[in-house]
Amino acid sequence: MILSLLMTAAAEEPTFTPEVQVRPRFEADTGEDGAAGGERFFVVQRSRLGGRAVLGPVTVRAVLQDSRVWGSEADPGKVTAEDLDLRIASAKLTLGDGAALTIGRQEIRWHEQRLIAIANWQPVGRVFDAALLDIEQGAFHLQYFGAITAEGDADAYEEEGLSTGGVAGLEGESTLLDAIYLYDADGNLGRTRHTAGVYATIEQGIFAARVEGYLQRGSIDDATISTAMLAVNASVAPAVAGKPKITLWYDYLSGDDDLTDDQDTAFVMVYGAKHKFMGIADIVYYQLGGPTDGQGLHNPALKLKLAPADGLVLHLDAHTFLAATDTAAIGNEVDLKAVYALTDGVKLSAGSGVFLGANDRPADLFSWLTLDAKFN
Repeated sequence: MILSLLMTAAAEEPTFTPEVQVRPRFEADTGEDGAAGGERFFVVQRSRLGGRAVLGPVTVRAVLQDSRVWGSEADPGKVTAEDLDLRIASAKLTLGDGAALTIGRQEIRWHEQRLIAIANWQPVGRVFDAALLDIEQGAFHLQYFGAITAEGDADAYEEEGLSTGGVAGLEGESTLLDAIYLYDADGNLGRTRHTAGVYATIEQGIFAARVEGYLQRGSIDDATISTAMLAVNASVAPAVAGKPKITLWYDYLSGDDDLTDDQDTAFVMVYGAKHKFMGIADIVYYQLGGPTDGQGLHNPALKLKLAPADGLVLHLDAHTFLAATDTAAIGNEVDLKAVYALTDGVKLSAGSGVFLGANDRPADLFSWLTLDAKFN
């Protein structure tokens, strides 16, 4: 069948669609998080150039990426291009009957990117060296992948750095129910981990809700992994001027109250987009709470979204962070973001996040301004 598809493709005219992105972002933070060593002001820029060629059932995609901080090259007359990389290099074969196989360096995302994300906020982002199978048959869908995710012996990867997993389920007009499994191993860390769970959504008129839950089992060195996560939210979006949307949000990530024993009970979001869920200041999960210090998280939040004018969208989020181990206060965070579409493919976004830590921790302020010009 594959040979027949390739022969059919050879008889057709190819089409090519370019992909271009230039995204400079100014960032500033007070450095009170302890990681920066003081106030920071810098510009980080992502630049991408590539495209995709379609020839019948075959799609080939290649994208170059340069990600750098302005001024990182000491001599502007000597360009080193140290951060230039081949971000995407993949071939997708449409097999017919709703099936497709993609092989190569590619982006993979699941749902809201809780476990596997393209991590678009980060300048570099995330890609996998993988094979990905997609199947859609009516209401049923399946996605399964296998990837090399850690450097090892190229002649015998074994479990040095492997990830594999899939999402399968049913989708209706207003409902989605998926079963999820993800295996990741890193021989360098002595870790093998299994993550399994469910993801479900429902929409009824102006109301919508989502629930997802996962268990993790496995081992890391001599410790046994046994963790859990639960996330729920419910929103209402009245059909009135400004298109407001109000969301009540709650995340629970199990914690570990004894980091020295042989039980690892702090939930890890594996390849997920932590920034998207735990506040834009990137203090929680990366430095406090979650698996970083073993406290885990309770994360109740109120999120507001408003579109007061054409092309303008405003977001206001308020988080309260508590330790999962003993419900001790970690801190509160308020985030404000505005996104304005200047024209097709060009957006300007700006925002600030204020983290107010517990126990007299100094407040931390993070702000940014981004111009994103993207055409594909």
